[in-house]
Amino acid sequence: MKVIVAGGSGFVGKNFIKLAQKNWEIHAIYNTSKDFPNWCKQFKNVKAWQCDLLDEEQAKKIAHKIGDYDVCLFTVANTLPLEAESNPTKDLQLNVFTLMNFLKQFSGKRFIFFSTGTVYLGQKGKANDNGPFNSTSPYAISKLTAESYVKFYSKKGKISSYFIVRWMGAYGPYEPERKPFTQMIRAFKERKENKFTIYGDGKNLIDRMHIDDTIRAIMLMIKAKKANTTFQLCDKRGMTVLESVKRAAKTFGIKNLKIEKKGTVTLKSEYWPDPLQQKKAIGFIPKIKYEEGMKRFAKFLENQK
Repeated sequence: MKVIVAGGSGFVGKNFIKLAQKNWEIHAIYNTSKDFPNWCKQFKNVKAWQCDLLDEEQAKKIAHKIGDYDVCLFTVANTLPLEAESNPTKDLQLNVFTLMNFLKQFSGKRFIFFSTGTVYLGQKGKANDNGPFNSTSPYAISKLTAESYVKFYSKKGKISSYFIVRWMGAYGPYEPERKPFTQMIRAFKERKENKFTIYGDGKNLIDRMHIDDTIRAIMLMIKAKKANTTFQLCDKRGMTVLESVKRAAKTFGIKNLKIEKKGTVTLKSEYWPDPLQQKKAIGFIPKIKYEEGMKRFAKFLENQK
């Protein structure tokens, strides 16, 4: 089976490649990462391809070399949603134009597109797929637009079947150092600090899925008989930032925790996901509990040293 991972050097891409079946022919597309080709050498079935998908000619050349796919995992996106506020044009390019250039040039069977739960910003309570989608976040707007283009190219016959995944996020190996889960492990496990700084009042709702559960869900999407659907991919109902920090501190034996609140949150979420969607779509139920996942992640970071 030929698998294309668009965004191979990213958080989801690397974890997928690491856990994918070794008899798959995997083509990992990346853009600027300098160490990714060398990282891929540990896998005999993986080939790294450098391509800026914002450049249609580059996309055309790489499509000619790789050819049609059996499965494509597409995770290319703006990795800094907060910066979309100050530069919505760049956000639109990274979230939509990259996707369009890929879909213009490639054809294949199963297309898995990673959208975002951010599309529900502005809603309160359980995330409602019937809307209203009234978020004023450029990031949410561009991701919703990208979803529509997946359906458009499916109708044109460039995609045989698809899954649009409104991913609520995850934590684990290869996530950017700036992410709060990494920062909590650095503070509580490595430095044994009893203080941590958060932004806003801490009531912001976040998801807590470990990346291994995310990859297991992707494997189910690859094998699923029925597709052409959009669903939310999440852990559970969600927890507040405050709760995530307190539970992480407790996991690593920190007592007398002091949480400093600083500034405000730009993208404040007051919605929680619906776990029943993923069960209906692909039979997926998350298995890794938050405390267990944080211990796994801490061990990975320790081994990386």
